[in-house]
Amino acid sequence: MFFDRQDAKSPWLLTLACVFFLQGAVLLSPALAQRTKRQFKEGDEIEYLWVSTWYPGVVLAVEGNMVAIEYQWGGQPKREQVQAFKLRYAWEARAISPMRFWSDESKKFKVRAAALAVEDDHVLLHKEDGTEVNVPIAKLSTADQRLLAKYKRQAPPPIPQLPADTAFTRISLGSGIAWSSADNLAVVSPDGPPSFAKVPMKGVAFPKIHRHENLVRLDPIGGSDGWMVAGTSDFWGKLPGRVLWCSLTSGKVRRMQMLPVGERVVAVDPPSRQLLTVNKEGPRLTIWDADPTLEMAKPKKRWLSVADDNWGSWDNWGEIVGRDRVLHEWGKHQFVCWDIAGEQEVYRIEQESFFSARPVLSPGKRYIALPEDKRVRIMEAATGQTLAVLDIEGGSAAGVGFSPSGEKLAILTRSQLAVWTFASDQPPQRYRADSIGTPFSARLEWVDDHSLLVDRKTLFDLRLELPVWSYSAKTFEVQKDRWGERTMTVVGGKLCYAVTISSPQDGFIVGAVDLPGPLVREKVDGLDPDSLYIVRRGHPVSIQVDCGQYNDQVQDALMNQIEDNGWVYDASSDTVLTAKMSRGETQTVTYRMTNGRGGERNESVTVTPYISTLQVLYQGSVAWHAGGGSGAPPVIFLRGNESAQDKATSMQRPDPGLFSRAKIPEKIFDPAKKHGLGSSTISSRGLIPNL
Repeated sequence: MFFDRQDAKSPWLLTLACVFFLQGAVLLSPALAQRTKRQFKEGDEIEYLWVSTWYPGVVLAVEGNMVAIEYQWGGQPKREQVQAFKLRYAWEARAISPMRFWSDESKKFKVRAAALAVEDDHVLLHKEDGTEVNVPIAKLSTADQRLLAKYKRQAPPPIPQLPADTAFTRISLGSGIAWSSADNLAVVSPDGPPSFAKVPMKGVAFPKIHRHENLVRLDPIGGSDGWMVAGTSDFWGKLPGRVLWCSLTSGKVRRMQMLPVGERVVAVDPPSRQLLTVNKEGPRLTIWDADPTLEMAKPKKRWLSVADDNWGSWDNWGEIVGRDRVLHEWGKHQFVCWDIAGEQEVYRIEQESFFSARPVLSPGKRYIALPEDKRVRIMEAATGQTLAVLDIEGGSAAGVGFSPSGEKLAILTRSQLAVWTFASDQPPQRYRADSIGTPFSARLEWVDDHSLLVDRKTLFDLRLELPVWSYSAKTFEVQKDRWGERTMTVVGGKLCYAVTISSPQDGFIVGAVDLPGPLVREKVDGLDPDSLYIVRRGHPVSIQVDCGQYNDQVQDALMNQIEDNGWVYDASSDTVLTAKMSRGETQTVTYRMTNGRGGERNESVTVTPYISTLQVLYQGSVAWHAGGGSGAPPVIFLRGNESAQDKATSMQRPDPGLFSRAKIPEKIFDPAKKHGLGSSTISSRGLIPNL
């Protein structure tokens, strides 16, 4: 995966990495059991082993080798009679040694116990009577100290205990935050990345600790070690997860930390040396002190984060936007910023976006770019203050992306890509982008100053205003983002991603490769852009209109479009300019109505939208399209006694004017070339051109 081409036939580095971690993987099995026979009795807290998973429970009765237990299954208590060998004491899950005698040099101090943890200069011992005691390591005999050091080396990293929930103070919905009416970025300075944010083109391999372990988070950090943080979780949510601090420079995992069951990493913040985890129960957020120098990640605070309508964040999206600030998607189209030190809500955002395009942070995390249906808001991440409101053209905002330097912002709509410059009052540079535009949500990531990767599939060149290359991830090998997972990203012109491996043991490789990959530059530099267009000035075009009572009006509008583009009207041409107006399917939506004073209620409306569609068909295929409709808007404002239904109904009107407003490009791109000049496969061997 992360080797240059000369190493493609010599996978010895990958093999060595896997073997190295194999030696440690065995040690991550459930904790060491005591070597003496267990004598269970009524009331003992135990764990029951069933199909490789330990379930907590309690002993009800004992008869010979059979034990009646009650344990938790799927969140519900269940009773069963099982054989004793399938049980262990609850404390054994934390043990790093078997039950044995520990003593000092004089043998005057002697206790039979199992070591649970070693912290600083003390060892925590679990005694036979069930009590636990902290003993100074220096008090133990020399032999016991050596043995304890061996147990510690062999033991898996400790699993930290989660703190109790903290009740954060909420603000009222009507609490306002500053809002600037600026329609450009003149007073918004660039926010570049920290100097350490660069990673080398290398990789690190490590095995799974159990078959259901998933890699759910990948955060490239950089620095002299080329740090990359990998977060894992158990697919079934019954086993602990891991945080692995991978050094791409050395090709090794330098530190592994454990996470409690159900916790998954959603954000890492190197400047503050913190990470954020989410547990879907609630959901609950936990902020941790964590860096590769710590044996164990240290939880600082845990709190519930869910919107008033109890719609949990299905995608687990969150970001650390300052030492004491966490931004979290806590509801549908809803975001909240928490002050960790002050234990209170700072601000909340109601996003006006039907398809919920993701907000994006600037490289230095100073700003939030929030894409909405009619605009993009630039906000200060720490305070929620709106610094600028950027109007958009060509549809709703499908996605936004900051350039690597933080000096530019790209905004993609259905037919246009606009690039704004920070600290400038100039209008944006607008690029034709119907080949990559979408009415849905999209991810934009800059590769360099003149190219962007769209949805990690298409490389778009700003100079040519064309897609020039496409990428596809190798099925069942490359990890893909889903349900809040982020295992692929672009940093400093490199594609950072993870792959699964199955030999010599199931595991993962994480690393980075240079973009755009082999052969791409050569192909693009030798391109004649005109060869990619199928319709130009002088091209014959016919018209087909299906707009009912508006047919004549629309026909005239299309004839004007043909004339403006320098095309030639020919009723027999198989290049067809089509216009259609129709009614869509009836839809019902529910609005959360607020009065600005904290009062709220829900109101549903039913509408049947009007839809207008404009297309250019070339030999039966859609070469260009535009459209619009009424439907239910994301936000409505009511006056007096006006109801939501009345307002929504009044907004349902046919729009024949679309066919005059829409600007059809003079040159139409060949739909067969919409994926560019070639393609590459993202695989464990890097970016492989498909020749």
